[in-house]
Amino acid sequence: MQEKRRAVIEKGVWIPIEIRENNIIERTSGLVNGGYRTENPAIALPIPLCNKLDITAVEPTEEPSLWLTNTFVDVRILVRDKDTEWIRAEVHAHMIRPYIIISTPLASRMNIGIWDLDEGTWFFRDEPSKIRSPTKPRIYPFRI
Repeated sequence: MQEKRRAVIEKGVWIPIEIRENNIIERTSGLVNGGYRTENPAIALPIPLCNKLDITAVEPTEEPSLWLTNTFVDVRILVRDKDTEWIRAEVHAHMIRPYIIISTPLASRMNIGIWDLDEGTWFFRDEPSKIRSPTKPRIYPFRI
């Protein structure tokens, strides 16, 4: 039996999340990215989602594709079998990527452990024997 191949965009650790900004809750997915290093929990939102949440990019960071927004949102993992806490995260606007990226400090605060980066499997660090599959990526297309 041949294994089903996943599209490249589907590779990686995709986590089902909710983002809360004021009275809006967005159910979506985020990619855990070990290269997205920040001092505090942060989440990079694509410009189309920033527009939906009325978040404005203010100025670029050291990484030209990431912009500061001076906005914070609440983020949590959305799974059926476990209640997770809301975590406050600084928002960066991503000028290029059409998907959400989770910083290393946010992943740590969310209690995420990585089982296999390529397969996208993950676990909660307080449940290391319960390996979870990645969720489907949610893409926010740019409109020109």
